[in-house]
This record gives sequence, C-alpha cells and structure tokens, in this order.
Amino acid sequence: MKIGVLGATGFIGSHILNILSEEDFSCVGFSRTYSGSINGCDVNLCSFDSDNFQWLDHDFDVVVDCADPPHIPNTFFTGRGFDEFHISNKRKLITSASQYGVKHYIYMSSAKIFGECSHDLSFNENSPPNPRSSYASMKFAIENVLQKESETQPIVLSIVRIPYVYGKNGGASLLSLLNIVNSGLWLPLKGVSNQRSFLAVSNLPSFLLALINHNDDKSGVWCLSSDESFSTSKLISIMSNCSGSKVVLFSVPKIVMRLFLFFIGKNDLYFKLYENFVVDDSISRYKLGWSPLSSDSQLLLKFIKDNQ
Repeated sequence: MKIGVLGATGFIGSHILNILSEEDFSCVGFSRTYSGSINGCDVNLCSFDSDNFQWLDHDFDVVVDCADPPHIPNTFFTGRGFDEFHISNKRKLITSASQYGVKHYIYMSSAKIFGECSHDLSFNENSPPNPRSSYASMKFAIENVLQKESETQPIVLSIVRIPYVYGKNGGASLLSLLNIVNSGLWLPLKGVSNQRSFLAVSNLPSFLLALINHNDDKSGVWCLSSDESFSTSKLISIMSNCSGSKVVLFSVPKIVMRLFLFFIGKNDLYFKLYENFVVDDSISRYKLGWSPLSSDSQLLLKFIKDNQ
C-alpha cells in the first residue's frame, strides 16, 4: 500500500510519516518548506495552494492530509479570518486525488469544531458543530467542502477530529504552563477541577493504521482522544512534582478571571485553564477495535520530565 502524507514536516505530519513508513508502507511526504528525506522517506517540496496537482501522480492508495493553510490564528472568532481561496483549493485537491486513483482521503481536523467548552458533557461524533475561533471555523469550512466534493467522487473521506496534541517537538501550551510552574509565580488556579482531553502524538499513527485497515465503512467523522482527561490542578501537581518546584495556588472567582482575560485579549486562555473540553472517542474505539499503545498519564509524565 502506498501512502502520501501532506504537511509531512509539521509536528503531526512528521510523526505520522515516520510511524507509517516503519509499518512497511511505501510513504512519500509533501511539504511547503522542505525537500529531501526524513527517516528514509522522500519528502517533496510542493505548493498545496496552486492548481497543479501532478505531484499526486504516485499511485497512492491513501492520502493523509495534515496540511493547513498557514497563518490561521487559534484565537476567539472575530471574523472569517481566512481566505476562501484555501477552502476552494481543498475541493480541487480531493478531486485531483480521486482522479489520480486515491481511494481513501484522511483529513486531520480538530475537535475545536465542537466549540471551546464541553460544559458538563463530552463531545463525540454526534455533537453539533459550534466553532468559535478562526482556526476552528477554517477547519469546519474545509470539512464541509471536502464532504460535499467526496459525494461526487469515487473516494472515501475520513475526517479525524483530535483534541490538543502534545509530544516531541510539540505541545507549546503545556510547555508554557510548565515554565510558569517552574517560575514559582503564585497562580489563581486553586480548586480548578475542569477536565480536558489531550492526545499524545505517538498514539495517533496507530489509530490511523486501524482506520486504514478497517474493512467496513471508513467514511464520515471519527473522534480521537486520550484514555483519560486532566484538570488544570492535576497538571500543575504533576509538573511541580517532576520539577520539585513549590507552587502556591490561590482562589479567584471564575467570572473575575474570565473578564480579566477577556479584557487583555486572552479569552482563549480562560477556556484552556478553567473550562471542560472532553472528547469521547468510544465510538471510534469500538468500530475500529483500537486502543492506545501507551497510556496518556505515562506519556504526559514522560513529556514533562523530558522538558524540564
């Protein structure tokens, strides 16, 4: 089986390319910024935003699309925030992929499409979309155009919605929190009992393998998450225990912090620190017979230790 990975030099794309190539698939990567080889796999320099898609002429069975338009902020939605050209180009991309014989197109999307907060419930494949940031709105617009176009083509479209992903060479938000914990600053996070889903990037390729090898219907939306969720308080406790840093927490009403962070332009930070964002991937696990290779509690602990 031959697989093309778009966005192969990005954080997620590079991990997918590495692991899939180790599974004896014939893999070729594509990148906006690099041409060469990664772990023995060819990576071709190309533009995903032109009308020339001849670079797809490799007899691919599967294409994994991790290539998003550049410069889309993951900030509170204040306007469309992205160019319709990029959305239109995705339609041309999946059409060309089908014309070049690709049978299965996997688009790596985001659970942010469901919104910024899951409240007291959890998101799953049946949850209504509610994108609140420019980034999530872009992902949802791309999903829609890919779904519409795939209905007219002999190609199977799988959309994988993932939460926050961390791992080697990625996880900036977790690293920022780790730096704050290590600084010894007093933090207004005492008693924060929110729950948030994370995903170790090393668990992602095995899910894609299960999806690619699935014998039944692969089309539609697939949610993916960790095997447990973490509160901000628990994350801080893990980080302080790893570093030996003494952390002083104090309580501030959530509404006060929400207003403060809103006025300084950090509304997204409020949701990350104080609200729930839980993704339930039990449907995907059941259908694919998949489970993570390693627990996220172990992988998260290793990530924190490696970045001390």
